[in-house]
Amino acid sequence: MKRLGLVGVGVMLLAPALTTPQIPAYAADAKLPMSFAYYYSFEPKSWCHWAEIDDKTWLEHCDTGTESRFAITGLGTVEGCRGLLMLRSDRQFQVFVPDEACGQQLLKMQPTPPAQPPGKWSVLGTMQRASYVKNDVPLKIPAQ
Repeated sequence: MKRLGLVGVGVMLLAPALTTPQIPAYAADAKLPMSFAYYYSFEPKSWCHWAEIDDKTWLEHCDTGTESRFAITGLGTVEGCRGLLMLRSDRQFQVFVPDEACGQQLLKMQPTPPAQPPGKWSVLGTMQRASYVKNDVPLKIPAQ
């Protein structure tokens, strides 16, 4: 399976005043995530499993039975790590999923307006059982 790489000059913002980190120049051998799991340590506590379901959408399924969809909004750098930026379907927050080269495999989130003003990135959990694919095809960011 090939990972889609970035096409275009910038990242399309999906919410007003959404803070989007600068798009990095990706090496041809960069490995982007395809799936992973993490333990959600807040209530209700459970394991959550993430998987890419197409070239622009990810699905989070938690053992509690909840599911959320996330749209890929671009590639970015957060706190020194490169990775994928995604916006949850209800637009309450965006997440950052680091690439394989990041020393800390932490799933991070940031609230988005109008839910809350954009703030610093918070850790949701440590990514485990992650699988990666080489970034060898341009990422197609869906038009909104």
